[in-house]
Amino acid sequence: MKKGIKKFGAFLIATCIASTMVASVSAESLSSNTEQHNIIEYLKSFDFSACYESETLGQDVKEDLKKVENYISQNENPSLQELNGIVGKIEETNAPITRAAASYDYSKYLPVSEGQLNSKEKELFNQNPTAGLVVLAQADYANKSEKGVFGSNSWGTNGDAYRHALWNAMGAKGVGDSYMAAFATAHETGSAGYDPNSIDTQMDLKNNAKGRELLKSMSFPSRPANGMTIPYIIRNEIAKAVANGKMVRFVSGGKQYSYLMPTNSSSKN
Repeated sequence: MKKGIKKFGAFLIATCIASTMVASVSAESLSSNTEQHNIIEYLKSFDFSACYESETLGQDVKEDLKKVENYISQNENPSLQELNGIVGKIEETNAPITRAAASYDYSKYLPVSEGQLNSKEKELFNQNPTAGLVVLAQADYANKSEKGVFGSNSWGTNGDAYRHALWNAMGAKGVGDSYMAAFATAHETGSAGYDPNSIDTQMDLKNNAKGRELLKSMSFPSRPANGMTIPYIIRNEIAKAVANGKMVRFVSGGKQYSYLMPTNSSSKN
């Protein structure tokens, strides 16, 4: 590791990703003018302070976001390459500075620290560390949002479907569809004991893709009234899709099934 549709509780992270504006992913493709412009413009309206206040976002992510915030505040036209340089890559030889990956329940939570990433996720993070930070911040948001809407973080349920779809929709809004798709897929294929035929893997991949697909049909105001507007729209659309059976699950009423079934309108995991 390198150095360095319902209201719910206080969403400190919400404004952190509020204005979040590859399929082969490469350092070169992520450095295109379009990619640079989108991510840089997103970061210029990023509410860093809300991220720092999150009790669940990894300390390593917070420290790197602080580097990004400082650099942007001191440079009028920063480039993505410059920002990636100050964030730096994850180095496998150093110990993580947050919770150990072994203590993290990957079935119920998305990664919120660089130390929790598997080898494939780390590879993608290192291709574009700035985008990687955004993806981790949005994972934190999705984890919190599932708990707020469904009462808990869970596995195989409506809430699990919601969490994955929301993460992918918010991620695609922030760093682009291709990078988010690659990262979300790496989260599955790089996990310990990965089995492409397992029902939970199939569920996650389908819900990941559905979240990114739904984002493309959403409409957003050109001048949002406040920082909560865009995440509120995305959150509501994903929740409606879950309630209307647009996602898949394999746990219903606390019972695990051997096949995928449509999600439904149950508001509790």
